[in-house]
Amino acid sequence: MLPKSLEYPRNNCRDLILLRKGSLNFGNVRNDAQQKLEAQSPLARSNQVEGNYLLLAVNYEAKLLLCSMWCITTIHFLAMYLVSLMLLFTAALLFSNNHAYFSEENIRESYMGIEENITINMFIRIGHKLELKIH
Repeated sequence: MLPKSLEYPRNNCRDLILLRKGSLNFGNVRNDAQQKLEAQSPLARSNQVEGNYLLLAVNYEAKLLLCSMWCITTIHFLAMYLVSLMLLFTAALLFSNNHAYFSEENIRESYMGIEENITINMFIRIGHKLELKIH
């Protein structure tokens, strides 16, 4: 037999059995906490309440921070998506404007510009004029 100081009181044995089965009686836990709070001094109780409010404030601040980070990330991705769409749209417009209005005259002018450019470059490098005709 164990000495009286090491034995469990009878009402705690029931709680120990409940713990072994894996079930908790939350009503008893809540009542215990309430009794301990009532047994404390008024100053300790006020500190406990302030601590609870502080925990609520920290919890609220964490949720607010998480929500704001999610909102900022969503806005950032939407903005990047819009920028990429605008770039694609601009590239498509530039490509269509450059190739849609070609006529025979525009093609001749572009070839003439190439011919003059080649002639000038050859003259500068070689020292005498070399003409290149493109037909």
